[in-house]
Amino acid sequence: MAASSTLLARLKAGHCFNTVEVLLLRFWEARNDRFAINSESMEGSLVLALMLDEASSPVSR
Repeated sequence: MAASSTLLARLKAGHCFNTVEVLLLRFWEARNDRFAINSESMEGSLVLALMLDEASSPVSR
């Protein structure tokens, strides 16, 4: 658990979005190997990925 909290802390600082993206893709691949693709679970995962992307993007105001 310490590794994931460090990863999320770095994500908030905008340093490691690519690492998080790779981890999400690995999770999807592993899940798809065990189960049939479920549109509801994919939709939730895509929302999470979009939230992570928006949170890590610098916003100029």
